[in-house]
Parts: sequence; structure tokens; C-alpha cells
Amino acid sequence: MVAVLPRRALPARVARPASSFPPAPAPSSEAAGGAVGGAGLAVTAFAGTVWSLSAWHQRLAGQVARHQDALCEWAVGCLVVGGLGWGGLAGWRFYGTTLRPYARAAPIVAALRFAHLSDPDQVRRMQRATDLLGEATAYLQAKRWEWARAKTEEALALDPDYAEAKVLLHRLSTEPPPALTLQEQAVRARDDRVVELLGAASSYEEAGRADLARSRLEQALALDPDNAVVRDALDQLDDS
Repeated sequence: MVAVLPRRALPARVARPASSFPPAPAPSSEAAGGAVGGAGLAVTAFAGTVWSLSAWHQRLAGQVARHQDALCEWAVGCLVVGGLGWGGLAGWRFYGTTLRPYARAAPIVAALRFAHLSDPDQVRRMQRATDLLGEATAYLQAKRWEWARAKTEEALALDPDYAEAKVLLHRLSTEPPPALTLQEQAVRARDDRVVELLGAASSYEEAGRADLARSRLEQALALDPDNAVVRDALDQLDDS
């Protein structure tokens, strides 16, 4: 037979009151002293940083105060140099765009030109050279430098020793043409068109096409009603 032993009763767990646990150990005086010491070191380091910054600021202020006069002089010098540079540039631009186009060459006492009365051809050449130089001067004042150059070269071809023509040709060869305003550009375009129409009218007239010549002259007169050359050409065409 198998014997059945009775089960042993287990003891029940009983909750212990909180007061029965042993109290937590209180921090020792050494730990508290370490914390206080660490805080003191942090405060000391912060104070040292602030003092260093303050001392650096004082040294910088002292250097600025010592060199204040020099800095002021340097600043004033920069302003003066900048003002002079700007004024010079503005003046040069004003001269180049406004005054220079109207500048005239300094008067030069030209050498006397002699022509033998016994040589009528030489007299005519010198007179024609003088007329051509007058036309070149008029073109120069009208800012027609290419036309002025052409007339000056014609004058020198007739009279190679013409000193005034040499001076004008040198000026036309070395100086740039003056700038044109918008109004001057419009007038020049109109004049160029009138010249083209006059040339076409002359060609048609020589070819016996008076109708086409009159058409071109009327177009030119419509562009420039006060052009005496166009009116004279129309009058000659009517007479013929």
C-alpha cells in the first residue's frame, strides 16, 4: 500500500509596514562638501572668464583711445581721397561728353603762302585749297568729321605745303569723333537720307528720267523743307 502524506501548509506572506524597513542612510558630510566644492569651482571659473573679458575689453578700449586720433585722420584721409577721385572722374566725363565736342584747336600762326601771279594754275589751286579748308572747318563744327577729313585731304592734294590743313588733318587723325546727342543723331540720319535722294535724282536726270528725278527731289523736300539745295534742284528741273 502507498501511504499518502498530508500536504504541508505553506506560511502565508504578510505585508510589512513601511516603518519596518530600515531608513536610507543619510548623505555623508564628505559628499556634501564635494558638491559644494564643485559649485564653488564653477562659480570661480565663471568669475575668472568674466574678469578676463572685462580686462580684454578695457585693453581694447585703451588701444582705441590711444589711436583715436590716428583712426580719425585715416578716415578723413580716405574720405578726401574718395571725394577727389569721384570729382575728378565726374569732371573728366563732363569734359569728354559736353565740353570736348565744342573745343577748338589753339590758333596757330600759319606760314605765309605765296603764289606767283605769273602762274595762274598755282593761284587757282591755292584758292581752291582755301575754299576746301573752309568747307572742312564747317563740317568739323557740324561734327561731320569724315567729311571734314575728306575736304582737308583734297586741300592738301592741291597745296601740300598748306600748314593749316596739316594741323586740321592731324587733329582729325588723332582725336576721336565727338559724341552725338539723340537730336543730332536724328538730324544726321535725315541729312544722310536727303543726300542719298539728291544723288539718286541727279543720276535719274542724267539718264533722262525726269519723272523719277522729280520724285526723289520731292521726297527730299518732304524730309527737309528748308533745304535750299533741293529747291534749287527742283527749279532747275522745271526749267529744263
